[in-house]
Amino acid sequence: MLARLRAAMVMSSARLNDMLAQHAPGLCPFVMLAEFPRSGVNWTRDLLADCLQLPVPRHAMFPVTFPAILQTHSATPIRGIPVAYVLRDGRDVFVSHFWHCVSAVEGDGALARRVLRFHPSLGDAASPVEARMTRFYDEWRRRPSGSRANWGEHVRNWLTPEAGRAPAVIRFEALRSDPHATLRRAIRDLGMPAPENFVIDFAVERNALHRQVSRSTGPVDNLTRLRRKASVGGWRGEMPEALQRRFRDDFGAALALAGYPEV
Repeated sequence: MLARLRAAMVMSSARLNDMLAQHAPGLCPFVMLAEFPRSGVNWTRDLLADCLQLPVPRHAMFPVTFPAILQTHSATPIRGIPVAYVLRDGRDVFVSHFWHCVSAVEGDGALARRVLRFHPSLGDAASPVEARMTRFYDEWRRRPSGSRANWGEHVRNWLTPEAGRAPAVIRFEALRSDPHATLRRAIRDLGMPAPENFVIDFAVERNALHRQVSRSTGPVDNLTRLRRKASVGGWRGEMPEALQRRFRDDFGAALALAGYPEV
């Protein structure tokens, strides 16, 4: 009972923080990072937190009233506070989301029940991976777990704001290939004071993927790790070709808007 109450308070706090950022930005002392689920916001958040020397209240049970870095999956752009959108190739996002959800339903509890509510196909554990991934895609492209919009809608909403200042964009692939330059650019675009070079060096080293629990840039056991290998372009080897074609048909315009090649 206490665990459920605590989880409900954490979720309510996160929603209230989102509402304040949307409707009363003048009351918000925090930096907001937005993403479509599985785009890399946790890693990005930790890197920026070390660069800017800001706390990360991961499980706050009350609204955040102090300078901090928060994250959101909201599909509605936020204006009036420093905000960045973490962007990743939707095909890598899809593969990561699939294995994350498979791992979740292998367990038992609230997370498994929540995932199965959106992706009932994953309840059939006896099916081959390709068949499960294909059925999962049908559910994911309509209403994925963790987001009120699909990947294409989420990207279009954030990258084509109707009015106001566009968010800073932190491309996951750039963060992987050149974290120092990407962090410097992101901090500048957020309008935050530039840290000393040694601070960025410290942040990159401290949050290197090989130092994180359950992270590896090599082979990974998809069924036992909620944090996978943070790959770039791994979709080419993990998505069946038929699904790759369907993704291009369904999200080709969003891929182009986001600057990702179709092949």
